[in-house]
Amino acid sequence: MFIFASMLACNSIERRCWVLPCSDRWFQIVETAFTDKEWYDNFRVSKATFQFIVSEIEAETVRKNTAMHKAVSPSKRTA
Repeated sequence: MFIFASMLACNSIERRCWVLPCSDRWFQIVETAFTDKEWYDNFRVSKATFQFIVSEIEAETVRKNTAMHKAVSPSKRTA
C-alpha cells in the first residue's frame, strides 16, 4: 500500500491552469449574423428547427452558474 501511495506522489503533475479560457463570441455572432443558408450549412437543421429542439430539451440541459465558472446556455450546449 505504501509503495502505491509513493508512486502516486511521484507521478503528480503541477498544473498552473486547469481550463483554457475560451470565448463565446463566435456563437453570439452566429446567432445574430448567420443567414438561413449559413445556419443550415453549419448546423444541418434550419434555425426554426434548432430553436424547437432547444425548447424541447431546455429543462434537461439548463445548468446553474457556480463560483468556478459560468454555466453554458442550453442553446450553446445543443449547438
